[in-house]
Amino acid sequence: MQISITERANDDLIDIWLYGYEIWGESNVNFYLDELDNAIQSLTSNTARYPEYLNATPPFRLMPFRSHLIAYEVVDDILIILRVLHKNMDTNSKIHQ
Repeated sequence: MQISITERANDDLIDIWLYGYEIWGESNVNFYLDELDNAIQSLTSNTARYPEYLNATPPFRLMPFRSHLIAYEVVDDILIILRVLHKNMDTNSKIHQ
């Protein structure tokens, strides 16, 4: 399965790195993002393991990862990472912005 990261998700990852660099330092934020990447990679083995939010258009799934939520959808054989948001954010309003 192929993984595609949207521009918004990429921006989210950059923001996470910048914030984490300020708070935790370079080695810690790099470790966190490596773990986040491993979590995303693990989705390819079972994309349906997390609940689907059918009330959204288009529907999406949320995978929790520590302080973040990874919003994704699957189209054909492509895992599309829509956003990577802090768990305290209003996820529904941010996913398809």
